Amino acid sequence: FVNDFERVRDPSHHWAYREADWRRLFEAAGFEGLVVEGFRKRRDFEYWTGMMSVTEPVKARLRAMLEEAPPSAREAVPPDLREGKLGFYLSEILILGRRPSSHPRSR
Repeated sequence: FVNDFERVRDPSHHWAYREADWRRLFEAAGFEGLVVEGFRKRRDFEYWTGMMSVTEPVKARLRAMLEEAPPSAREAVPPDLREGKLGFYLSEILILGRRPSSHPRSR
């Protein structure tokens, strides 16, 4: 759902990786001692759609996707209505790691 939702707004969107995917990518790049912190970030619907200058029909489709999403999708991208303004939450992660000084790319 997340990738479909993002691609409707931004056709250049490639993929929203899961935490496990990001961990594998960092480890494959030689990073060690990974510390991962997850959090949810609220997005204002109008601002979020405005960043890509989407048309009104696309906004309507995105709004419908949020409002009519099945329970599993609503869990992944929970809609949020505040003071009459539509928003939603996206999960994000912050990853910290270090590359050993012996790693060829650390020089």
